[in-house]
Amino acid sequence: MATYNSTLTARDSRRERDNTLRKYAAAAVIILALALVSVLAVPHQSSGTSRCNSLLLEQDKYGCVESVAVSTRNSTACALLPSSYSDSCYASIAINTSDPRLCGLINSTNLSDGCYVHVANYTHDISICGYASQPAGSECAYGMAVEEGNASACSLVRGYGGQLECESTIYFDIALKNSSQSYCTRIRTNNDTAMAEGMLQNSSLGSYTGLGFNITQAIEFSAYYNGTMGARDMCYASLAYKSGNSTYCSLIQNNGLSNICTKQSAAGTQSSMGTANSVVNVTALLNSCSGQQNEAACRYQYMTVAALQTDNVTLCKEIPAAYSATCFYYLAVKYNDTAYCSYIENTTLNTACVGDIEGLYPTTTNTSG
Repeated sequence: MATYNSTLTARDSRRERDNTLRKYAAAAVIILALALVSVLAVPHQSSGTSRCNSLLLEQDKYGCVESVAVSTRNSTACALLPSSYSDSCYASIAINTSDPRLCGLINSTNLSDGCYVHVANYTHDISICGYASQPAGSECAYGMAVEEGNASACSLVRGYGGQLECESTIYFDIALKNSSQSYCTRIRTNNDTAMAEGMLQNSSLGSYTGLGFNITQAIEFSAYYNGTMGARDMCYASLAYKSGNSTYCSLIQNNGLSNICTKQSAAGTQSSMGTANSVVNVTALLNSCSGQQNEAACRYQYMTVAALQTDNVTLCKEIPAAYSATCFYYLAVKYNDTAYCSYIENTTLNTACVGDIEGLYPTTTNTSG
């Protein structure tokens, strides 16, 4: 049950980050649209704002001045406008000229942040993210740092925890791409489950690519029971799974995870950690639990992994109700289907499951399958 609740918390945090990024991306799109409309609205024969004085309606006059300012990239003219017009005026010119200084003249925080984020990404200048308000600035820096593999840029992410997760994600990516354990060693944190899950979720490697890792693998890796999923340990385990080399397992601090890693690597049962077409050897996974500190919990964890990889809800049903919520929940997430939530007997977790799926896919109609 702890795995399910901690995952909900981690997922909520990541969804908030994703929603933030979408919000500022939407702001940038709006700015670009305004810029295009403004430019097209200006007659080519006029290059100054004097002709706007002849217009009778104020909104026409303001619109005219903004159009001329944007088409001529004259930010000085934007100052003649009230904020309802000057904001989009400054933003449009800032984006057209990639000049972040103009973003700072925008009154609307959302538009200003969207402006900074757009210019930062367009110019590949992560330092510009630092001018945006929080959390936009941190999200901007985190995304760009991971995309560019620039760990030093993580210093622009707000909060020590955010910086560590940013760094961990980058080192994890490099370690897996280059099969280099030295980058796993650079990961400074190894005692935060949510951070380890965040690292897997935000990896630029993607899901089911042969190198990518998603929440399914996070469940599999969490089978060390009664311990903490550490980012550094996860990196070593990932290398072991990817290469089939159990030597990496000996570097894992968590004894439970290290033992399981060694057994599976030696047996060649990499389950989901190979390519997208990897086949789960359920028997081998369950046998690897033999002798573990919490053998029952180990078996339930791997039955969940097997259910997800083989699309077999029956395996979830074979798990005692006290532990099966995680299994049903992840099937619901995988198929965007709240019908799987109905199998969860605990009313609170059942409601949370439905709410989470509907929150993840608010415009999709769920159907049972």
